[in-house]
Amino acid sequence: MIKAIFFDIDGTILNGNKGIPNSTLLALDKLREKDIKTIICTGRGYDETMALNIENIDAYILLNGQIAYDNKDNVLYKKPIKNKDKLIELFNNKKIPFGLVDERNTYLNYIDDYVRYVHDTVNLRMPEVKEYDGQEIYQALAYGKVKDYIEKELPDFMATSWHFDGVDIVPKDSGKDKGIIEYCKLRNIDIKDTMAFGDGENDIEMLKTVGIGVAMGNSIDIVKENADYITDRIEEDGLYKALRHYEVIDD
Repeated sequence: MIKAIFFDIDGTILNGNKGIPNSTLLALDKLREKDIKTIICTGRGYDETMALNIENIDAYILLNGQIAYDNKDNVLYKKPIKNKDKLIELFNNKKIPFGLVDERNTYLNYIDDYVRYVHDTVNLRMPEVKEYDGQEIYQALAYGKVKDYIEKELPDFMATSWHFDGVDIVPKDSGKDKGIIEYCKLRNIDIKDTMAFGDGENDIEMLKTVGIGVAMGNSIDIVKENADYITDRIEEDGLYKALRHYEVIDD
């Protein structure tokens, strides 16, 4: 029996600038009626997630598993990056557009056309440009065709694409899957009684970890290859249809 479902945001719940499909909102209502836990599991930070005002959500696993909150804004767990010196070096040298994410905010070293394009296409608020001032860091971001460069410069970190021109950067022992495991321990939920929906590279381990991993029809191929089930695209009510397919909700 499914007791908890984890949802990516961009391309899964949120259809870019078109918003959240009505069928997805209806699905979240039905899950709440059945007392099934609904958890956002995203690479987004606190402000970018909470600004969406998604209703019927029980918890939020943010920054690719680095920190989690319940729906009353209490921190469930947090894992700041311990070895952040190289991240700060890349931020300060300004060779590429680079961002740091603390517990609540994202800020950038500078803004260029890559940054503007990414934030426009996924309906993300533009972060502030500011200097690093010593706070704990939970995730980094890089923009442009830079994944190979990041992997070379940061061998102890993993860079996962969430946009054609954007990568999230977290330690190699982190990820959405680790966040899900931590949440399930806290809530005494067996991982086999969970389900997850995603569409991007940073969703792969999440889909492989849960009991049922569902790839949206708009997913990249490698995500589909690692899913238990491939549903329709977000604009074709894919999330709702998959929940019906597994008889988690009724019409």
